[in-house]
Amino acid sequence: MVRTLLPLGLMMSNGVRVAVDSNPPISGSYALCLATGCFAETIVHAEFIQQLRRGQTIKIAVQDQYGRELAFALPAAGFAASYDGAPIHPDALARQQENLKEKLARRGTQPNSP
Repeated sequence: MVRTLLPLGLMMSNGVRVAVDSNPPISGSYALCLATGCFAETIVHAEFIQQLRRGQTIKIAVQDQYGRELAFALPAAGFAASYDGAPIHPDALARQQENLKEKLARRGTQPNSP
């Protein structure tokens, strides 16, 4: 499953479409909205994962509240290395999160609490 956080103000009834490069899109649906945005979920299969491993761009298509299509393009670079690589140790992840909080605090920006 691919879970995507999308901005507010989108037409939920039409769902989302996710594609890699020029491959046919896979349809997904919205699962949950919070104050920061809405989560959409798309069930993917092994073929889609292979497309991500080789692909350059992930394309997410949605519709706004007026029915106009909006497209978001995200780089797929590094997906294969990340997907196939070793998992991060929980202690290393905690250190990275603390470092990020410290950097944001120095800039005067506080991250949202979980």
